[in-house]
Amino acid sequence: HISMREKSPLLIILTNILLGAGIIHFTIPGLIFTGSELIISALIVTGLYLFCRSGVGNSFLKRCLGLQEFDFIEEFDTDAEKEDFYQADQYVRMVFDQCLSCSKAMDNNLNNNIKLKYLKQGGFNAIAFWGNTIYLTRGLMQMPADFLSAVLMHEFGHISDRGARWEKGLIVGELYMLFLRWFSVFVLIVTMIMSGGILKNMITLLMINLVLIAWNQIRKASLKGYYKRCEFRADEFAVKAGLGKKLGAALMMIENLNAGIEMPIGHFAFEDNADVKERMENIVACIRQF
Repeated sequence: HISMREKSPLLIILTNILLGAGIIHFTIPGLIFTGSELIISALIVTGLYLFCRSGVGNSFLKRCLGLQEFDFIEEFDTDAEKEDFYQADQYVRMVFDQCLSCSKAMDNNLNNNIKLKYLKQGGFNAIAFWGNTIYLTRGLMQMPADFLSAVLMHEFGHISDRGARWEKGLIVGELYMLFLRWFSVFVLIVTMIMSGGILKNMITLLMINLVLIAWNQIRKASLKGYYKRCEFRADEFAVKAGLGKKLGAALMMIENLNAGIEMPIGHFAFEDNADVKERMENIVACIRQF
């Protein structure tokens, strides 16, 4: 069950399509509103979504979201370094498989397709981002098993969380709004060159940009606390697995170890994410509840 509060991203995604239809209608000269603009808008959003799922689209998306600095562990300078990595990998995958079995027992919708990838970054962080993949930094490969289990269960909580799955559509919506802004500028400039009407087209362009700016503020207000609640629900998942205290201890340890280390995450969602203090308070409340 997803509450109405968590359906706000869905409403925003649908509004993006409707807003896009209106902008397309007022941007393309001679277009008569027959509902075709809505179809065009929906097709553009669908095309963007499919593009973002492709290899080229994923690279483009990572750059847009500030994730381009992520570098996966694939090559090794020495045989000794390679051997150390594979030993650590066996340890992590043993813990990962245990957490996956526990998560599947808690959520029947989870399957064995969840992947694990390692990042070269030396900080201590784990990310479950866009799909069934969990990313671990090199530092977490050395964590004690109980702390690592708590962190992994939190990430499995993100994958299990139905409410967080709107994030894909929200990201595509961000790209769509950016596309509409540049599309309207391009079409109206071409129209001015070919048929004149400079004042009319400049007013249209100004109105479109004002509408997009206003909608961006409305979108941010509507989503206030959404990503924070996603983080809390992932913590709750780990607490239900009996790892609440270990997760709290792991958070405090990671907070201290990461002091001064900047993780390459520029995604807009993290502007409204929960800090460690808020998460600790939520974990304590969940432990008392369960």
